[in-house]
Amino acid sequence: MAAEPNELECLILDEAHRIRETSESRYTRKEHRTGRPQLDELLSAALVPVFLLDQNQVVRPGEMGTVQAITEYAESLGMDVHEIDLDDQFRCGGSALYVEWVERLLGLAPGGPIRWGGDPAFEVGVLDSPDELEHVLALRQEDGYTARMAAGYCWPWSDPEPDGTLVQDVRIGDWSRPWNLKGDRSVGGAPAAALWATDCGIRAGGVHLHGAGLRVRPRGDHPRARPGVA
Repeated sequence: MAAEPNELECLILDEAHRIRETSESRYTRKEHRTGRPQLDELLSAALVPVFLLDQNQVVRPGEMGTVQAITEYAESLGMDVHEIDLDDQFRCGGSALYVEWVERLLGLAPGGPIRWGGDPAFEVGVLDSPDELEHVLALRQEDGYTARMAAGYCWPWSDPEPDGTLVQDVRIGDWSRPWNLKGDRSVGGAPAAALWATDCGIRAGGVHLHGAGLRVRPRGDHPRARPGVA
């Protein structure tokens, strides 16, 4: 970052859980590699740096944007730290119950999994097959709602065939669909990809929908937890 110290009055950093150890990458020229911590760059750039984050999100290994890490570094610079809990939900119909249910299901909150008891603001269901999931989402679309299918990144993501055809990478039994096209290119003559193509859950995270279907599967023959890895 080339900003001078306190060059900005306020710096608002969204997705701050994605802060890395340094801003350097494999493309950084040798003469520009200083090893300066990315937190130091961000905290020094503004009189009031604001970090918006969700500590339960991990996208890539090496991301270190936690409340503790930010607080400790800021205090080492003599800065006052004010932590504010943004507890209202913009997505998921504003349902705090759904957020708690997911966090406990995934072991991100204490208490262990609990049975979903329902919430007028948000509907949750578990279906037995991808065909059934696709049918439910199609009915939503027929009623005028937006809907999208997504999947955990547990299948290969192939490049298109030479003629532009997308590979049917996401397979469950006899059912298969392609991933969405890499990048922002469109597929000539194809309809909107709400149901015939599959989003990766990470890429679909910022999309606002009335209905969403998520397919998950074990990695290999059983689920595996890999700390620090998405």
